[in-house]
Amino acid sequence: MKTFSMNIRVYYKDTDAGGVVYYTRYAEFMEMARTEMLRSLGMSAQNLIDDYGVICPVVELTVKYKKPARYDDIVTVVITVTEAQQLKLQSSYELFNQHKELLCTAGTTNVGVDSQTFKLKKFPPEFLALFN
Repeated sequence: MKTFSMNIRVYYKDTDAGGVVYYTRYAEFMEMARTEMLRSLGMSAQNLIDDYGVICPVVELTVKYKKPARYDDIVTVVITVTEAQQLKLQSSYELFNQHKELLCTAGTTNVGVDSQTFKLKKFPPEFLALFN
């Protein structure tokens, strides 16, 4: 399967009063990496909607926090697509700080959904081919 990584700087807006990254921001970092991975493979999320009428919302998220990220850290998000099927895409994540310390591990499940009816819809073969 495909693996992709990207770096994200932690800004003040990402932190709580103690300078620690707020827990929900990790999900946003993962979303950014998933979006950029798709773009790096030659298909944007917008292309998926415009060309195939499919959106792929997250229906499951699991996160295990190990160590906090802090203001001004560089967080590396490593995403691996572990399963790409007609109706679902599963990914695993590892997030590290600039010292290569593991911050958290996570997993997401996305499903194919028709952009008009919001009913389940198969991912197009061109989309699935990006990951296999």
